[in-house]
Amino acid sequence: MERWQGGVWRTVPSPDRPTRGNFLNAVAAQSASDAWAVGLSRSPGKPARTLVLHWDGRRWAITASPNVGPGDNFLVSVAAASARDAWAVGYRDASGVFRSLAEHWDGDRWTVVRLPRLRGPGNGLNAVDAAASGVVWAVGGSSRARGPSQPLVLRLDGRSWSSVAAPASLHSAALNGVAAWGRRGAWVVGATRSSGGDRAFGLQTDGRNWRVVPIDLAGALSVDLNAIWAAAPDDVWAVGSSFDGRWYRPLVEHGVGGRWSSVPTPAIPGYDSRLMAVDGLAGGGLWAVGSAARGAGPQRVLILHRCANSPS
Repeated sequence: MERWQGGVWRTVPSPDRPTRGNFLNAVAAQSASDAWAVGLSRSPGKPARTLVLHWDGRRWAITASPNVGPGDNFLVSVAAASARDAWAVGYRDASGVFRSLAEHWDGDRWTVVRLPRLRGPGNGLNAVDAAASGVVWAVGGSSRARGPSQPLVLRLDGRSWSSVAAPASLHSAALNGVAAWGRRGAWVVGATRSSGGDRAFGLQTDGRNWRVVPIDLAGALSVDLNAIWAAAPDDVWAVGSSFDGRWYRPLVEHGVGGRWSSVPTPAIPGYDSRLMAVDGLAGGGLWAVGSAARGAGPQRVLILHRCANSPS
């Protein structure tokens, strides 16, 4: 755990379960005294179990979280609408087939939430976001018995989750990030997979219709977008990486008026670099985090900051 405070990043103690593997994949903060982090823990020879931590303004503590079945359970994304309304999503191993997993915090405890029946042999959720209106979106991918994988979109509008049909033109695609806004709208980012490299795209929906926004990056053999944050319905930021045949470069895309444009990032010569998450502040500041590595060397933390008064 690292926290930005007083103009510097500081490591904050976080508890571990008594296993050899504890991992955190995502964090969401409602305030300086209310934040959630989710991931998994694993003991040697045993299945992965969900791991949920809560910050009360003074310390991080493990909060009890459920698991489904005897197989692996993973949490990869979390969103908090209020102190009594938070969501975490991921996937679980059901006898060798992955299934989507969603859990809800009601102010007292985390519970597993029933999702709609999904077609195909396997599916999973990669991201979740909650709008101020109470609408929640979750996205990922689903596989078919035959043919390419398909984007998976779920929406909570009221008390129950429903499956939302994504554009039929997207084949061999998975959705990696979602930003909810208003009563029905959302922005989504993902990528199509092929032997020639990944091709990133954005999706915009008003709750009824989809608009596919391709992202073309000159000179890139492969482009991925992993996360998105919305400052406003028509002002969004997405992060990921591009590959030019030799190096992976950090990628920041800015969406305004339904069009994407690449934003310059600091050069990191000699390192493969990727951005995995992005979040912003009401005043206009932006943070993106990921990793950088030199060849087969160790992974290093990578943090980019866009000041509130930056022109782009």
